[in-house]
Amino acid sequence: MEYITQLHLIIKFIKKTTTMKKLLTILIAATITVAAFGQADTSKYALTIKQGKYKKTDTQTYLMVPTTLTNNTNDTLKYLSMSCSWQEFYYVDNDKMSVDQVTCSGNDMIILTLAPHKSVGNEVKLVVGQITDTSKIKFKIGINLLKATKNENNVWNEYKGQQETKNIIWSNTITQIDVTAK
Repeated sequence: MEYITQLHLIIKFIKKTTTMKKLLTILIAATITVAAFGQADTSKYALTIKQGKYKKTDTQTYLMVPTTLTNNTNDTLKYLSMSCSWQEFYYVDNDKMSVDQVTCSGNDMIILTLAPHKSVGNEVKLVVGQITDTSKIKFKIGINLLKATKNENNVWNEYKGQQETKNIIWSNTITQIDVTAK
């Protein structure tokens, strides 16, 4: 109730000038647009992860984690991704790890589809930071699921508008076991 009262006072103040009226109209329209974008319902979609495999180089340790996105609804899911840097939609909750980002020479916004009650898998490459004991690392992975709306001609603007909402669906938590760690 206090929020509504404050909103009424703000609107009353803004109505005093024509420029402010235009600004208010734009602000309200932008708020409604962002709220109305096809945000994912986290109860309808699931991300699961399994034990991964370590890949070690001279300078870096990576963890290759299999992920599965499942559409538990009766509707086809259409969601945004990138043709090359699809990894930018993934997150990890452990501050000692990060999702490996790739450099792309050609990278376009794309719309992916997932049929009802079907799943799709990806292998997410995590960069393992300075961890002295990699024998047990606890984490989960999230995907920023940005649903595509009916206006497929405006995909880039839709992406930019939804990117800020961080509509992240988190996976199950696992404790990664490194059988090679000593």
